[in-house]
Amino acid sequence: MRRRTLIPVLLLLSGCGEPARQSKLLTPSVKSVLGSPDSVRVFRLHPDPVGKGAKESVTWADARTTAEVVPDAATMKELSALLSDPRTYDFEGGKGCIPHPGVKVCFMRGAATVDACLCFECLMMCFYGSGASGDDAWVDFDPGAPALTRLVKKLFPNDPAIQSLK
Repeated sequence: MRRRTLIPVLLLLSGCGEPARQSKLLTPSVKSVLGSPDSVRVFRLHPDPVGKGAKESVTWADARTTAEVVPDAATMKELSALLSDPRTYDFEGGKGCIPHPGVKVCFMRGAATVDACLCFECLMMCFYGSGASGDDAWVDFDPGAPALTRLVKKLFPNDPAIQSLK
């Protein structure tokens, strides 16, 4: 009789954990830095991240940039809240796209740094840096796209490509 009661309980509890892709993206280290950063900087990534003639590959976190913005305290807080909230992401979806991020949000807390690289063409992103999974954890940010687009447009008001985002 005990076994019959235990099996339904185990089946119910088996779906209670966070999805594997969520755990891979929002690691404890990433959540710690995003949750209370000392500072945040936002970069516009260069369309040619490595540069012509470069022989080595780089991660998106190391890509060349064309502009840098230090957000005000309210925007910093909103970016932190959005990017650390699992509801910003679609962990179940998948896209047949190769992301080409145009924006990098750099969160710093003490000696730890986490870079969020955002592709607004296909609405995918990943984190690089302290405890992050990097290229192994690209995820859709479709649910958070309207808020992130609004913030990026606010931060780069003179960038025609950013201002044309929907």
